[in-house]
Amino acid sequence: MLYEELQIKLMKLLKPHWSRVISFDIETRIEDPSRFLKNERILSISLARRVSGKLMDEDGIKITTLFLDSDNDECEVGLLKSLDNTLGMIRPLCVIGYGIRQYDIPLLCIKKQHYSLLLWKLIDMCESAVHIDLYSYTQVQRI
Repeated sequence: MLYEELQIKLMKLLKPHWSRVISFDIETRIEDPSRFLKNERILSISLARRVSGKLMDEDGIKITTLFLDSDNDECEVGLLKSLDNTLGMIRPLCVIGYGIRQYDIPLLCIKKQHYSLLLWKLIDMCESAVHIDLYSYTQVQRI
């Protein structure tokens, strides 16, 4: 079975739970490109999910964007705690994004560890939810 076939099967399996499938993206400021994932500030975190309607309808999608209040560690910790609270309300079963397995998810894990945070819903999303990375899918299509 090809990777993209597995992802499609997983999405079909999750169809009754669309409200718990989120599209996820993080925006960052990179301080030093030679230190990948080591010296970056999270500026905003966005997630979208279907709360009503049919799969391909424009209506029925709820978008939440969390912004960094100020450029310091304390506010970044606050942003991560806010994300954890948001995830607690959604309880995502699946996270979809572009490059999330190579960037977004590892960055969240590094930040959580750096700040010694026990953010259980963030941990659930990073470690237990199904991750569907559209970047991986486009790479498979090119081969």
